[in-house]
Amino acid sequence: MRYSAMVTLVLLAACGGSKGDDGDDGTTPQSTPQTTLSDADGDGVAAPADCDDTNGSVYPGATEIWYDGIDQDCDGNDTDQDGDGAPLATDCDDTDASIGPAAAEVPYDGVDQACNGDDDEYDADGDGYDSDDFGGDDCDDADPMVHPGMPETWYDGIDANCDQRSDFDQDGDGYTTSDVDGRDCNDTDATVSPGTPEVADDKIDNDCDGDIDEGLTSDDLDGDGWTEIDGDCDDGDANVRPDANDVPYDGLDADCAGDDDYDADGDGDASDAYGGGDCDDADADVSSLGLEVEGNSIDDDCDGLVDEPETGTTLPMDDYDGDGFSPAEGDCDDTDPAISPDAYEIYYDGVDQDCDGASDYDADLDGYDSADHGGDDCDDADLLRNPGATELWYDGVDQDCDGASDYDQDADGQDSADYGGTDCNDVDPLAYQGADEIWYDGADQACDGGSDFDQDGDGFDHEDHGGDDCNDEDPSIHPDADEVLLDQEDDNCNGSLGF
Repeated sequence: MRYSAMVTLVLLAACGGSKGDDGDDGTTPQSTPQTTLSDADGDGVAAPADCDDTNGSVYPGATEIWYDGIDQDCDGNDTDQDGDGAPLATDCDDTDASIGPAAAEVPYDGVDQACNGDDDEYDADGDGYDSDDFGGDDCDDADPMVHPGMPETWYDGIDANCDQRSDFDQDGDGYTTSDVDGRDCNDTDATVSPGTPEVADDKIDNDCDGDIDEGLTSDDLDGDGWTEIDGDCDDGDANVRPDANDVPYDGLDADCAGDDDYDADGDGDASDAYGGGDCDDADADVSSLGLEVEGNSIDDDCDGLVDEPETGTTLPMDDYDGDGFSPAEGDCDDTDPAISPDAYEIYYDGVDQDCDGASDYDADLDGYDSADHGGDDCDDADLLRNPGATELWYDGVDQDCDGASDYDQDADGQDSADYGGTDCNDVDPLAYQGADEIWYDGADQACDGGSDFDQDGDGFDHEDHGGDDCNDEDPSIHPDADEVLLDQEDDNCNGSLGF
């Protein structure tokens, strides 16, 4: 409640002047001056605290009406509602103090915290490419040196240009370089690989078998009964020959037919479990290249629909679910608007939301399903970790997903002594703590730290191996021993018996 009144402040001073002056001497005591503050608009607050004493709706504590040009609560601010230091003119959300030109951007939350208007919510590393987890094509949005168009640095294990090709197959011939546990002896030439027939007299080891221009008419280098001229496409592997049984999906053209090892039914469309579009790779009449046959209760064209109407020789152009994509435009389930080529993939739910045909249980796209979902990939967020990866020892990471200790390279059951274990030689499975010692070979098999030339452990090496112990099987015989008379032994190794 406001009171329309004059607010009078009376400052009273202590009475009296000089000591004992009570006015009895005929003088009049001095009185204290009075100061009066006026509340002209009657809002209960006087000037100068009231920044506009002519307006009863303006005073400290009044409700602020933002951006009207009037400072109702007299705090000096009518343009920065959230108090983050940025006025409405530059603050894209003046009701949230965490949003403003000086705020740090939080990627992937759909909020433009920094008010810069850029599409940086999905480009965390600022390289100009959105994360592929959010509709973009940047395969590593934490590294600005990784994005489409980036020059590839081969053999560093990083897919710098995000083309999803092996970083260890520079020439793209399907074989990894022999420098990194592969078989391609020239990874800059796609015409040179274990699957390439040898060309006589070109001075090149075309088939990477270690021989150059070996005879193509009669040489059978692997002894499988087939020569290269007979059609053996890898004469360095006896399991590869024209009459071999080709096992699909192992990446090996065992029968030298030259066909796609991931297209078991030979219909020209690889299995959808290996990057193709064939949803039934045992039936050549079913593939993503085929046409739907109505009435047979089969998804002939692998679009996720059964017996949908087919027009002529093309996929339907109608967009039945209204998601912006028809089957002809790649919609693999045109009955569900949440499924289309533009959808965000949710891994491990068994649904191919983005219609790419890839396994829903292989989030890192390394060709191996997650071990949590029936596969054998122990880290499905890292494409460099899978059963086919090369193990990098002593980094604490199980690259090849074999579950074995990363500090036991020789697999003898003991970790390397350099990494907290007891194995003194972690590249030799015969050397570990407790192993049987092989004397005089220079190796400490038992990892006890003792001399390999002092079998009896008396502190003196065998005289046949640079020492002076004349009997290295008896610890009581050595140069410092006392000679025992009449024992028929040279106890102190001085060359004479004690008589």
